[in-house]
Amino acid sequence: MFVASMMFTFPKFGQSCLPWQLNCASTAVTTVVYLGRGVAFAVKSEGLALVRTAFRNQFKPWLCPQDLETWQPHITVQNGVDIRRADRLSNELHPQFTPETLAVVGCQL
Repeated sequence: MFVASMMFTFPKFGQSCLPWQLNCASTAVTTVVYLGRGVAFAVKSEGLALVRTAFRNQFKPWLCPQDLETWQPHITVQNGVDIRRADRLSNELHPQFTPETLAVVGCQL
């Protein structure tokens, strides 16, 4: 299980403004993604995408440009490291990666 980070920046309104429930039982970890200076696992979930779209629509005036781009959900494994280090981890993870299904138990805003 993991906690989904839905936005890069998010206004601090408090939980009372967040009426959506996470119902993402079919969340799939699909592949290893090389990020240049890091590595991630790609995530695919229709339920998570619907929640993220609802957040984006509700809080659009306060979001940064990065949050308005196309969302590419992922689980960050490594970030902001030397390219050679990211290459090594990516090359290590690819051959042993197996797609998995997981439960999303919350979201970080």
